[in-house]
Amino acid sequence: KKPSQTHGIDESKFIVCDSDSFFDRMNAFFEVSKSEYFLLLLDDYFLNSKIDSSFMDFILKFADKFSADYIKLSVTHRNTYYKRKIRSYSGIHQLRINKAYSVDLYPSLWKKDFIVRLEKQWIFPDKTIWDFEGKIHKINIEKKCYIYKYKQSNNNAHFKSSRRLVNEKNMCHIIDCCSFGHGDSMLFNSSSCRQYRRAMRKQCNMGS
Repeated sequence: KKPSQTHGIDESKFIVCDSDSFFDRMNAFFEVSKSEYFLLLLDDYFLNSKIDSSFMDFILKFADKFSADYIKLSVTHRNTYYKRKIRSYSGIHQLRINKAYSVDLYPSLWKKDFIVRLEKQWIFPDKTIWDFEGKIHKINIEKKCYIYKYKQSNNNAHFKSSRRLVNEKNMCHIIDCCSFGHGDSMLFNSSSCRQYRRAMRKQCNMGS
């Protein structure tokens, strides 16, 4: 189906794309996004605290200086990285990208051109998000991938998110995500979009 667009709260833009292809869904976003870099959260991730804008400026400046393709904002069990930190950029390490899921779809900053180059070289028939995550390392292109490593504490966790089902209790977090200054769109499938709208109607009826 051709992607459709509707305007939501605070003039945020919602793009509905029912294709199972990760590339189709990202291309629908690229058609309306003017940003070189974008923050990617899948539809079961929502911000659960305010973003430290100075931290995001720090990450974006690093991305610009080093032409980073990808910067993951947390460490998970599949990530391996070089111990040496990047000079003048505390907490950022270069990722080792020689195995499946070394680059994944956890909350991260992506360069639009990186997705475009991956699609051009994609040699596999399947293109779901699970195929994409599991086979990025097999695509033979230059990959400048990094990870921001920090201890999970209230003092230095600049970016917090959690996996949640959409409900009336976390609508405020979705609104924060939609209003994030460095991004201009969110990507939903039709099911999650309907779920979002139902929850928003319920939230409005509660007078919140």
